[in-house]
Amino acid sequence: VNKRWENEGYTTFDYKADGVSCRAVCKKELEYEAKVLLELITVTTPENKAVRPDPKSSKIRWILQHHGGGYTSGTRISGQPVGHHFCEHASQRGKPYPVVTVIVDYGLAPEKQWPGAVVDAIKCFKFHSAKVGANKLVLAGESAGGGLVLCTLLALRDDLICLEREHLKELIERNANKDPACETERNVDVKDNKEKKYVHTNSQKGNVLNADNNEMPAAALVFSPMLSCMQDTKYCTVNASLDLITAQAVKTSARAYVPDQNLAKHPLASPINGEFHDLPPLLITAGDTEIFLPLIEKFADSAKEHSSHNHVHFRSFKGCHHSFQLDYCDTSKLLYEWAIDFIDEHTSNSIKAQPGDSVFKPNNPSSDGLASVSSAGTKVPATASLDDPTPFMDES
Repeated sequence: VNKRWENEGYTTFDYKADGVSCRAVCKKELEYEAKVLLELITVTTPENKAVRPDPKSSKIRWILQHHGGGYTSGTRISGQPVGHHFCEHASQRGKPYPVVTVIVDYGLAPEKQWPGAVVDAIKCFKFHSAKVGANKLVLAGESAGGGLVLCTLLALRDDLICLEREHLKELIERNANKDPACETERNVDVKDNKEKKYVHTNSQKGNVLNADNNEMPAAALVFSPMLSCMQDTKYCTVNASLDLITAQAVKTSARAYVPDQNLAKHPLASPINGEFHDLPPLLITAGDTEIFLPLIEKFADSAKEHSSHNHVHFRSFKGCHHSFQLDYCDTSKLLYEWAIDFIDEHTSNSIKAQPGDSVFKPNNPSSDGLASVSSAGTKVPATASLDDPTPFMDES
């Protein structure tokens, strides 16, 4: 499969986004420009001065894709086919546009329990937002990755940062009788004089995830999202014999990610408990034979209720199971087409580039004097961190 994609003109490259491993998927002709924007390649003037390209001069839209796997499995490699499908549909539509899909290799349980995945997702978003601009970024995810996207949006919206788990546990327990969806704690002085809480960052500077003046992505796509890590969650029994996943498997993965059930109630663990106002445009999908369907419908109704601009779109797909888009069947192809149109609608205003932006051309004479050469022959700075490498039901 990878050979076929390579023959069709696609490529991949790995890098770190603030310590989080990522794999970018794109057409080969976009690789140089993408690496320049991410500062994996240093462009210099004839006087050997580094030039930081203006992201506004690029036409690329960026999709940060979060793979599924119940927070316990999946990698940037297993998520790569979804990245290719996004890029393929963007390049083959009536009005094609350039897309780079980045598969986020967030930390998995049990080695990295909650809120580790949320921390990684926010780090990755903030890294790319600083490099390419939030208005060209779309968050996407399926299954647990879809739930993670929603957790990330809630954290960005509320200026919240996730710190050490034991302090989160203390906070939740101390406020057990309050609605966890509304809890925001300011700094609390502790014996070791470390400011470790679930905090509003306007009261605190210099944290790992300092979220002051957060920007939001242009839009978000959530496919068959896993919306709860709570053990008492009720799933659709009618679909139990029709879906590929079971309630027990979901709860086992959820327990590995969030062992403490007080913590599991928090919206950044179970976004079904969140409030969905002031979010970017959302595209939500589900298969009508998956056990998550009732929860996803509940979430979609709540998000629509709090959307003032009709920016929440939900469709269930007839005869489809959980995360059916991974099968790349005829129905999933329709889903990707819809998603690519949705992305274009909500990012096109950010594209103001003119043809011939020379700073992004690999043969640009101003790019001499770069520090080193990768195995692919691309000049990169010595400091660059590279890894080894069915039809719709009616819209409701």
